[in-house]
Amino acid sequence: MFDISWTEAATEELSRIWINAHPEDRELITQTVNDIEVALTKAADTVGESRFDNDRILIVSHIAIQYRVWADQREAVVTNIWRTTGPANP
Repeated sequence: MFDISWTEAATEELSRIWINAHPEDRELITQTVNDIEVALTKAADTVGESRFDNDRILIVSHIAIQYRVWADQREAVVTNIWRTTGPANP
């Protein structure tokens, strides 16, 4: 299990994404972020795609995150979040 945290900037961007979303998409965004948190908690060091150093990217249902993981400390920090094209639903 990994401890997951979010930078203030990532949290603020998630809020902007949710506020600017169509009302019908908000529940899907919330569920997608919950799914991302579950995946990171279980295996932050292996989900998504590896980038530079400890950085990784994960895309789930039109939501993408960039995060940094420290496997030996069982910690991960979400540093960026954005919507990919399309609605939040798969």
